Amino acid sequence: MDMTYEGEFAQHELGKALLQALRAGNTDEAKRLVEAGAPINWMEMNKIAETALMIAARWADEDTVRWLLDHGADARAMTLTGATVVMYAIASGRIDVVRLIMDNGARVDYRVDAGDDSPLMWAASRGDLDIVKFVLDHGGSVETRNKDNETALHFAAKGGNIEIVRLMLDLGLVVDADNPSGETVLHRAAMSGNVDVVQLCLDRGADPNAPTESGVTVLHRAAMSGNVDVVQLCLDRGADPNAPTERGVTVLQLVAKRGFADVAQVLLDHGADVNATTRYGGTPLSYAIGARQPEIVRLLLARGADMVPESDIDETARQNRSFDQFKAMKAIVSDCERIQRWHRRRILVIWAH
Repeated sequence: MDMTYEGEFAQHELGKALLQALRAGNTDEAKRLVEAGAPINWMEMNKIAETALMIAARWADEDTVRWLLDHGADARAMTLTGATVVMYAIASGRIDVVRLIMDNGARVDYRVDAGDDSPLMWAASRGDLDIVKFVLDHGGSVETRNKDNETALHFAAKGGNIEIVRLMLDLGLVVDADNPSGETVLHRAAMSGNVDVVQLCLDRGADPNAPTESGVTVLHRAAMSGNVDVVQLCLDRGADPNAPTERGVTVLQLVAKRGFADVAQVLLDHGADVNATTRYGGTPLSYAIGARQPEIVRLLLARGADMVPESDIDETARQNRSFDQFKAMKAIVSDCERIQRWHRRRILVIWAH
């Protein structure tokens, strides 16, 4: 082999062209390049360092993967980030490709670094039950943890496949296991917005009020997903609607900022404090005004929110440079103030009689 500078450069260019052809879906060109001398196991000189087989395992058909393997592609190659060829095959969602890679020497229990994510974690995150079972049958361990102390159950909960979550729980994984930041499996499930997975975790004993190190509760995560059914379920199972984060942010404040009116209504119906204040003085109403959420503003004012001083609205408008939108917001506040004054006068008249 020509190891001169010119020869190395030619190999580099052929390898680069091979990966580009596979990414473009041009398998015929990829085969031509290999036959012309492209190094089949060439790795990109970047932060990931993928090979042709990895790209094919993720995107190409089974025949192309088989052709590359028959021509010397390494089924046990690994990127600089610890991802293996079998992980790329798992990401494709095609069990035939996963099986083919495994038949050519790949292992699902191999990791260079004990902190790397495992193939089982990838499969659980993707939500493909057949691939999860295949990986388990070929040596994948549910006990494996990554650098964040997470098991495949965390990934399954995030993936939202209830059958995979049930399988992991039945295999003995603990539903209240958390990572170093205190995020539990239920946090992941709530964030996915899958009410069935949340229900299963709660039925298996998950704590609906478990906080992370920063005080973020399961209800915070559920509300951020915008799924009112998950929020309702958590509240029905005892989640505290007024639990604050370490910065004093309540679930209602988050919802007000994001504009989830149906979620805000449910929270208020379950006792959420309409005037809860953060450590920095923010209220649900100020969050709604700052995020330009008129529907939330109306709802909060109708449920007794204290008025935000007009000077604060003007200052927020100045900072956001959104004067037209804030004029409309101020009009809403003014209308609600008039309505509240009318109600107060009416009550006084009734009392006087």
